[in-house]
Amino acid sequence: MLAYSDKQLSIVSVQNPALPCGQLKGDEPFYITFENTGITPIKAYEVLNYKLRAMASALGRLIVFYTNDGKIYFPKDLAPGEKVTLELRDKIPYQTGGAVNYIEVKTDLKPITEFGQKDGYTFTAQIVVPS
Repeated sequence: MLAYSDKQLSIVSVQNPALPCGQLKGDEPFYITFENTGITPIKAYEVLNYKLRAMASALGRLIVFYTNDGKIYFPKDLAPGEKVTLELRDKIPYQTGGAVNYIEVKTDLKPITEFGQKDGYTFTAQIVVPS
């Protein structure tokens, strides 16, 4: 049985979706760099689960307009202390017209049941898509 610290990751950096010109269509990837901060290698066949939700502000509240669960696979074994950049690509129906799209992504080696502070690794992004 593995201890909690045997397999764990840390998010090192996140590159938000971007285009050199034009409007985001929603299928542009996030590039997320992870570091294996555990003491056990993460094997290439292991899955990194993610849960994504997109929200926009309406009447002073955040309204969720898109959610999705998915999986990313590690391309190679990740030794303790080693870093890897993974591509997370989804089909987000961004709100346009200058609205701020709040994107929250939670990742974990275990299946994710809900957003929140318990378990997993979370990042958020604010993306504005003009008309």
